[in-house]
Amino acid sequence: MQPLTFVHAADLHLDTPFLGLEGYDAALAQALRDASLAAFDDLIALCLREKAVFLLISGDVYDGAERGVRAQLHVQKGVRRLADAGTRTFIIHGNHDPLNGWSAIREWPAEVKVFGSGDVEAIPVELDGARVATVYGISYGQPAVTENLALRYQLARVDAPGVHIAMLHGTVGAVTGHDRYAPCTLDDLLAGRMDYWALGHIHKREILRGGAPWVVYSGNLQGRSPKPAESEAKGAYVVHVVQGVIQAPRFVALDKWRFELCPMDVSDVVDMPGLKLRLEEAAQAKLELGGNRGMLLRAVLTGAGEVVHLLRRGDALNELLRVLREGRSPQLWWTGVVDEMALPHDRAALLERDDFIGAVVRQADRLTANPEMLAHLLQNMLNRRQLALVDLQSEEFAALVSEAEVLAVQHLREQEAA
Repeated sequence: MQPLTFVHAADLHLDTPFLGLEGYDAALAQALRDASLAAFDDLIALCLREKAVFLLISGDVYDGAERGVRAQLHVQKGVRRLADAGTRTFIIHGNHDPLNGWSAIREWPAEVKVFGSGDVEAIPVELDGARVATVYGISYGQPAVTENLALRYQLARVDAPGVHIAMLHGTVGAVTGHDRYAPCTLDDLLAGRMDYWALGHIHKREILRGGAPWVVYSGNLQGRSPKPAESEAKGAYVVHVVQGVIQAPRFVALDKWRFELCPMDVSDVVDMPGLKLRLEEAAQAKLELGGNRGMLLRAVLTGAGEVVHLLRRGDALNELLRVLREGRSPQLWWTGVVDEMALPHDRAALLERDDFIGAVVRQADRLTANPEMLAHLLQNMLNRRQLALVDLQSEEFAALVSEAEVLAVQHLREQEAA
């Protein structure tokens, strides 16, 4: 059997707006508006470079039912390039771009198959007159599909040579952060007797099952916000079939701008220039690792150092963000600076203080050393059943008391400095 290559992508959300990026300048705003379309161009180039026999787009080609003309013309131009090279394109529509949405395109190239929303269709793929694959798919006819569509694939499966590849836009298993459309289980997919499930809808890429069959979420093509599911590398999978066996999918990053966290321990930072320099160095390292793509970074400050006092004076945190943005590279944007720091303190010195803060620290020591006193205190907050579940002499509970002490002292010291 002839070897073949296909590309699996999903959730393009073309011409989608970026979310939560207030205050960015005009040039950056335009670059972000163009990012999803530029990523799609690279997807087409990837298919041509890999000499893919076909491209699978597993739903949410567009960001809404009222699809923009610019996005639709971009898709039509891209799949035409593939058709001219002999590469076929298979498309299903999902909850964001159901078939009942508006379309500016009435006719597609013959090499493009847009699946309907009736029954699951089985489309043969041939090379040199021999059937090498069958591609199955069904589109959403409306935005909210709650039926288990995976069950329909079991009925649509045909006995034919070659690999059997199913395209499905939906939720497999328990997933948070996404609406549960076309919900199904992994067992439902296994019962479909497919070789590869090309999934869409979940934006975080994941291989749910490796081989016999492969069950794969390709994730979205371009991240759209700082949410965890939208962060880190985005792109598509290149899949090779050798001797009728699907090989391990290879991920290729195609995103033009990438959301990432930039964690920073400030424990050894003594002033604002030192922190600014540390953040700029971390950002430069992110840019170098990311290649030629832009980076949208969110700094997360942790640890306990002297710089904490400086950052919590007035509007210092927001002023730092503005300064970082002013000196940035054109390929960089700081989306925010998050304060997860703790105030440093010398516990021995606090124990000697003759004030309320010293009393709090000494009381924490007394409670830790006297479980009966601690139990009496907890009786006012917990019922008997809850109290019975607490091991007052465990290391875990001692850690909770210590954490409570740190939080209380931190709050009091902030009030003292105000």
